[in-house]
Amino acid sequence: MNLVDHLPHPQHCFCNIGIDKLESWFIKHYVDGVSTLELLNSTADANEKEAICVVAMFELDEKSMLEVMGDINLPEHHIIHCREHFRKELEGRINGDN
Repeated sequence: MNLVDHLPHPQHCFCNIGIDKLESWFIKHYVDGVSTLELLNSTADANEKEAICVVAMFELDEKSMLEVMGDINLPEHHIIHCREHFRKELEGRINGDN
């Protein structure tokens, strides 16, 4: 079994979730150091769980990310581009670049 098989698989791309929602989970995970599983257990809301999983995608290699995001009806190059764009945007917000 793949490590991420048991996690909820996103139905939306980074660009469909909203930067503010992603930012809050990004901070909790990457700044505060809260694990993905702890974050998932902190909410019962399916939309929040999806946002948490999408934030966790920053840690995966491209192949694994595309497997997990396989239900998203967008081309692979779009998903890869979105991840990079949102990662840079979120890091910029955290570092005060924006």
